[in-house]
Amino acid sequence: MKKSGYRFYEIDFLRFFAALMVVFFHYTFRGYAADSKSVLYFPYLGEVFRYGYLGVSLFFMISGYVILMSAYNKKSSEFIISRIVRLYPAYWFAVTLTFISIMVIGGVRYRADLYQYILNLTMMHRYIGVTSLDGVYWTLMVEMKFYLLIAIIIFMKQIHNIKSFLGLWMVLTLVLIKYNISYLGIFLIPASSSLFIAGAYFYLIYREGISLYKVSIIAVSFIVTAYIGLWEMRRFYMHYHVVLNAYVILSIIASFYLIFFMIALRKTQFINSRKFVVLGVLTYPLYLIHQNIGFMIFNYLGPYGLNKYVILSLVLALMLAAAHVIHKQIEKRYSAPLAGSLFKLVGGASKVRGGTG
Repeated sequence: MKKSGYRFYEIDFLRFFAALMVVFFHYTFRGYAADSKSVLYFPYLGEVFRYGYLGVSLFFMISGYVILMSAYNKKSSEFIISRIVRLYPAYWFAVTLTFISIMVIGGVRYRADLYQYILNLTMMHRYIGVTSLDGVYWTLMVEMKFYLLIAIIIFMKQIHNIKSFLGLWMVLTLVLIKYNISYLGIFLIPASSSLFIAGAYFYLIYREGISLYKVSIIAVSFIVTAYIGLWEMRRFYMHYHVVLNAYVILSIIASFYLIFFMIALRKTQFINSRKFVVLGVLTYPLYLIHQNIGFMIFNYLGPYGLNKYVILSLVLALMLAAAHVIHKQIEKRYSAPLAGSLFKLVGGASKVRGGTG
């Protein structure tokens, strides 16, 4: 960790790696395997990258780590504004770009209307039954629930008791999974909570040192994550009619936990390079724009007889370039003014801070 900037550069690399896992899952497997998203079929790459959906699990662990790190020494208004500023400028642009792409090259597979577009801009559209313009947006709504829980703890001035709250959340997760109490699950996200909790406890190990209590919560989190991962195999088969290997899933999940243990115990300083910031800043815009726009380009170029691997390479390069432009021209240009306006609205001074979050 670089104390001056409060940034874990190795986490920038992990974030980019998680994004690539999801991108290759979508492009080489998910697009063709179900729902008629893409015309391009990658049988050999798909064999490997069908497990790339687990990149979302890595994203949630990263969020648990960096969001707790960013929550210390913040007022609830500062925390909420920092999250709005982090998420919305790039998201608004991505939603707009996706909507325009659907209008221009959506073809028969993709449809959208102005009402859907406007409601998507709120990021709350699924709660009122409006379909996402891009399927990746569901993860943002899960993230928002986690942010809300942390914001409530900050508002209650209980961040110093975060270990107790996270432990209680873990207990409630076990109860919700066992008894399937759906109305509480809406707020406590039991399908993902173990990942946020694990990430947060890894940060607490980094911040305060290791203890039996922390390791015990992480161990329970791993068991819950593994259980959910194996349960999702069945849902995966029902949707894609493909059987996953349980040992591969468990190995990937275990590797995530092992990597975070190494970070928490300060064993990754040798790869803690500032160069990874370049990758980290691409991750969020890449994640937002890659899926449906990429599929639409596949479907537009596919009938022209171009080599599918050439198309894949071109689309990947285009998405990385677009992510760079979005970061430079949207995030960097508009985040600070948006933060200033929001702080004026709540009557405080602007405190836009850098960091991995």
